[in-house]
Amino acid sequence: MMFEQIKQMKNVDIRTVEKDTLVEASNIIVDMEMPKIPRMVEMVKKLGNPFCFLCGNVAVKVEYDDTTTATVDDRYEVLLRTQ
Repeated sequence: MMFEQIKQMKNVDIRTVEKDTLVEASNIIVDMEMPKIPRMVEMVKKLGNPFCFLCGNVAVKVEYDDTTTATVDDRYEVLLRTQ
C-alpha cells in the first residue's frame, strides 16, 4: 500500500463517510494460528480501511494517540486478540 493511500484512509471523516462503503468488522475471520504480521496484513486486507469500519450499524473510526509508547503493531495485536 502506498503512503498516500494510507493517508487518505486515515483522513476519512466519520461524520460524512458513506456507511455502505465500510466493511462490517464482525464478519472478518482471521486465522489466529497465523504469525502476527501475516495475521495483521490479512485483517487490513479484509477491512479495506483499517481506520474506519462498521461495528453493527455504527461507523467506527480508529485513531492512535502518538503520546503513548504503544506501537500500531501493539494496537493491532490487541484488536486481533479480541476478534
